[in-house]
Amino acid sequence: MKITIDKKEHRILNISGGGCPDIPYVAQHLYNKRIEEAKDPIEIGNSLCSYMLQISFDALKNRVAKK
Repeated sequence: MKITIDKKEHRILNISGGGCPDIPYVAQHLYNKRIEEAKDPIEIGNSLCSYMLQISFDALKNRVAKK
């Protein structure tokens, strides 16, 4: 799973990968939200893809927090 954000504003621009049916729903709820303010993907979806997206989300959130 991959999350793309705007580097200046930290807004989520794209979510790709997976193939589980709940990912478009999760992406719809995360799109254009700041990574710091967005809900955790695992709270929105309930598939293995949502779990993998959560891992990417946490890694990105930690990377943004360190800058």
